[in-house]
Amino acid sequence: MGILHRTFAIIAVTLVAACSDDAAITDAAITDAGTADAAITDAAITDAAITDAGTADAGTADAGTLDVASRDVNDQDRHAVDVVTDTGVTDTGVTDTGVTDTGVTDTGVTDTGVTDAGSSDAASTDTGPTDAGCSNTMTDNNNCGGCGRVCCAGNVCAVGMCVNACPAGQTSCPPATPPVGCFGGGVCRDLRSDAAHCGACGSACPTGQTCVDGACQTPFTALAPCNVPGDYTTGNTVTFGGTLGSAYQPRCLTVRLGESVIFSGNFAGHPLMPSTRGTSNTPITRTAAGVTNTIRFRGVGYFPYFCEFHGTDSGSGMAGVVRVVE
Repeated sequence: MGILHRTFAIIAVTLVAACSDDAAITDAAITDAGTADAAITDAAITDAAITDAGTADAGTADAGTLDVASRDVNDQDRHAVDVVTDTGVTDTGVTDTGVTDTGVTDTGVTDTGVTDAGSSDAASTDTGPTDAGCSNTMTDNNNCGGCGRVCCAGNVCAVGMCVNACPAGQTSCPPATPPVGCFGGGVCRDLRSDAAHCGACGSACPTGQTCVDGACQTPFTALAPCNVPGDYTTGNTVTFGGTLGSAYQPRCLTVRLGESVIFSGNFAGHPLMPSTRGTSNTPITRTAAGVTNTIRFRGVGYFPYFCEFHGTDSGSGMAGVVRVVE
């Protein structure tokens, strides 16, 4: 029995010594949930009574997820303890590949100025004297905006552009056909005398007519009794007879194309007759009755007339002329 008692005592001492070894195991984060020893009942001492006084982990802090236990192992006294496996997160951050320049591409306006035709001047737009012998392209009529750019007649070079600069009494008119070999917006014309622009730009006189004071006229024709331009007067009425006797007043009358002339008098005593002279297709017809006759003139020209009783077809005696102009 003495031997048996000593044996149990040795075993008890050994268990106490084994339990004291648990103080070296740090197990503060995870409660020991291991399986109880099957061989020895460990009811006297539990893991929950021992505070983990192990040295604090001074290693680099794990920035990953919390470590988790991977499995249980038995310590010296066959207690189940947790063995922690470090499962920290692997760095999967984006690799720095340097900033790529994604700035906006230069889409500035292309210089479309006048190209310098000089032999050595590399400037894209010549705003001063060139080096090819031509003068300043800003004001030179023969090199306006570039060497060899000649301004049309009636135009001047201003700031490199051919513009109209008509003298007093003239008007800038667009040409019927753009001039070849020159630059400009129009041609200077005298609307008072230019048959192609008579009274207005583009208003051309019929063939054979001239422009006089802005009106198209057939070249003056002397027809008796109206032999000079000064014989003609303006108006729309020709009177005769009565106090005037055997005469027309006025006998030389100028009217515009499309206007009418009123012949007023006693046609029975002074029958009106058209002359065979002058412009063809006269609108004047023989009138031998009544006291008025309105005649409209639809053509330009000279239309003589006479009194059947007191004048002649040649313009002598009681005779006159109606002159029609544009």
